[in-house]
Amino acid sequence: MKLLESYNGKELPKLETECLMLRQRTADDVEDMFAYAGLPEVCYPAGFPPVDSLEAERDYFENRYFENLEKKELPSGYGITVKGDDRVIGSCDFNHRHEDDVFEIGYLLHPDYWGRVMYQKPSVL
Repeated sequence: MKLLESYNGKELPKLETECLMLRQRTADDVEDMFAYAGLPEVCYPAGFPPVDSLEAERDYFENRYFENLEKKELPSGYGITVKGDDRVIGSCDFNHRHEDDVFEIGYLLHPDYWGRVMYQKPSVL
C-alpha cells in the first residue's frame, strides 16, 4: 500500500494499492454510496438497516456524518474505488467503542465486487 499524501490532522491521506484507491468521500459520491448502503445483504451483516432512499443517504452524509465523527473524535474514513474509475464501490470507516476501549475498522463493499481478486500476480522473472 502506498501513501499518496501526508496526514493533515483532519482528512485521511489518499492510499493506493495495485488495484484500489482509498480516498475521502464527498457529496458527489452519495449516489454510489447508496448503491450499496441501500442493500440488505450489505447492511445487516454490518449491524445497521439499509438506507431507504437516496434522499436519506444524501441527508445523512451532508448533514450528520461529519458532525457525528467530530463528536466521536474519529477520522472521516475512506471511499474505496477501483484504480482508473473514481466511482465509490465501498467504504472503510472507523468506530471507537468507548465502553470497551476498542477501536474498530470496518468496511462495506458493493456485492458486485465480492469475491473478486483485486490484485495482480507478480510477473515471472
